[in-house]
Amino acid sequence: MKKSDLKTGMWVEFKNGGKAVVLLNTNLDTMHPERNKNRDMLVMVSGGWHDLSEHGEDLTCAFDRYYDIVKVFNSITHHSAITGKNLTLIWEREETIEMTLEEAIQKLKEVTGKPIKITI
Repeated sequence: MKKSDLKTGMWVEFKNGGKAVVLLNTNLDTMHPERNKNRDMLVMVSGGWHDLSEHGEDLTCAFDRYYDIVKVFNSITHHSAITGKNLTLIWEREETIEMTLEEAIQKLKEVTGKPIKITI
């Protein structure tokens, strides 16, 4: 999933567990009305919001990794788009597992039950 795939009414979940509804092409910034030029926004359940321009095409956040988008949900009805209830998960980020070579060897040994020899 890419940022360009997002549509108004979809919901996203951040790495920190927070959720937000996607609102594309909006003029909702009352704090800075001079910036109200058809902005794409994420309006959070907690009451805050993010400008979607703060996220890259890969849905990671430029300023705080806890706001990386890790799940995207589709809303089937207007009611679910507004309330965030009865959503359908359509994408989930696959996290890369980092480990040392020794840890990888140990994990392979646990899974296979056999000694592991790495050749390079």
